[in-house]
Amino acid sequence: MGASALRALAEDSDIRARDARGGTLLTYARKVELARRLLAVGARVEDEAPEDGSTSVHWAAERGDVPLLELLFTAGAESVLEKADFVGRTPLACAASTGQIEAMSFLLRRGAAIDAWCPIRKGVTALHEACFCEQRGAADWLWRRGADPDLAVGLNSSPRELREDWFG
Repeated sequence: MGASALRALAEDSDIRARDARGGTLLTYARKVELARRLLAVGARVEDEAPEDGSTSVHWAAERGDVPLLELLFTAGAESVLEKADFVGRTPLACAASTGQIEAMSFLLRRGAAIDAWCPIRKGVTALHEACFCEQRGAADWLWRRGADPDLAVGLNSSPRELREDWFG
């Protein structure tokens, strides 16, 4: 969403108003200070309902923005821990896709299910996502914390099979 669209939405009398895609100002907040200001005037994580499923928590997790995640979780972000984005990724899977181990650790401490996946959007687990994106450090980290290496989702290979492909 561009700056002019954000300004137009901000001028709306309801800080929790949604745009045509279902996002709120908080959905598009990429900086801690902006999110803090929005939350202070009544924005709520649970009001985010973008049509593609990508909430502020998904975006912060994928970028590894732990300070933003901390702020969002003080404001009730637990409600989106298992919510799927446009390709069926939970926030944990978003963090795994880019190797954001600190964000993954934060999300697990907050209650994310390590093997969660979204059957409706044909999503995969965080371990699958780390393997697909060749994030070996994230895959190993999840593996050591109990992610199921043999869980095959749909037509996808299991993480164990994907890992074996890495090493020939």
